[in-house]
Amino acid sequence: MKKRENISFVKPHGEQGEADHVAARLWIHSEWPSLIAKCPPSCVFNADETGLYFRALPEHTYAFKNEKTRGTKTSKERLTILCCASMDGEKRKLLVIGKSKNPRCFKGVKNLPVDYTANSNEWMTKEIFTEWLIKWVNEIHHDVLLLVDNCTAHVVTVKFKYINLVFLPSNTTSIIQPCDQGIIRTFKAYYRTNMRKNVISVIDANLEQELCTLRAHEIAKKITVLEGGFILSPKEVKVPVERPTDLSTELYNEWINIDEEVQTIEIVTEEDICGEKQSKRPKENVAGDSDEEEPNEKPPSTKQMLEALQIRGIQQRGDFDVFKQHKSYEDMIMKLAEEEKIQSTLDGFLSKN
Repeated sequence: MKKRENISFVKPHGEQGEADHVAARLWIHSEWPSLIAKCPPSCVFNADETGLYFRALPEHTYAFKNEKTRGTKTSKERLTILCCASMDGEKRKLLVIGKSKNPRCFKGVKNLPVDYTANSNEWMTKEIFTEWLIKWVNEIHHDVLLLVDNCTAHVVTVKFKYINLVFLPSNTTSIIQPCDQGIIRTFKAYYRTNMRKNVISVIDANLEQELCTLRAHEIAKKITVLEGGFILSPKEVKVPVERPTDLSTELYNEWINIDEEVQTIEIVTEEDICGEKQSKRPKENVAGDSDEEEPNEKPPSTKQMLEALQIRGIQQRGDFDVFKQHKSYEDMIMKLAEEEKIQSTLDGFLSKN
């Protein structure tokens, strides 16, 4: 009957179901005080996953006045992002879960601004969560309290030396989980606003150079996982995210929340549970070796990077501080080029000997 009706045995995600306000109030008054009494705010963290349509634009586009526009579907190419922050504002590096184990855009990249992993469904799994916790334990030497929802992916069997894993009551995370009280929304607002600005900048640059102009959704489609920009400087974090003036409040909110209901957690079926118990081995995370949609391009040369900076434009449009920052970018490019030259010479010398 279960097969005929397509019914599976599934443990609900911690945020599913009607919010339990009674349980939330009870936990806040009875459990929470004793928990924070043992840890300072700097050692109390909360983590939560969210889905991100990283190429999604608002449901309208820029076009020439005489150009006929065509409706386009919102890009639903997604990632799963694990956000984690402490009570006093310390932010852990984002964990990004994609589909490709080795995206082509990562080729030659030495350092990522995020922790990246992958599986075929782009979901958080028990194995990925365990690996993330182990990495954290290896970076600290003091106790921390980590609040998470009680989904199956978070219920790990390993005991960690420094991390005390505390589960929020079922069906209360939408009420009392800090990440759901604006942290994730703010992250998405920063990401989407900056992504949209970059798309508009490409359109403007093409117009100035009288090039064949791509539509906004075509430009967004070329955004890679590497170009997603999942990091903010401390200065930027202090600046509130402002709604673009050409977007209505309704359209803006719809865009920011477009992926709010995306599944981010591995679904555990009755067959999975039985199979794991029989084999006593964790399930493997199968992921592709490359992402065919990521452009396989060579990194730009030093000359191309310097030309892209266009110092004349900076002098005409920016003040001294902007010029100074621009000069630091130029110095950084020259330093990288010199280091690559030294490494290339060294490699050549070693290969001959």
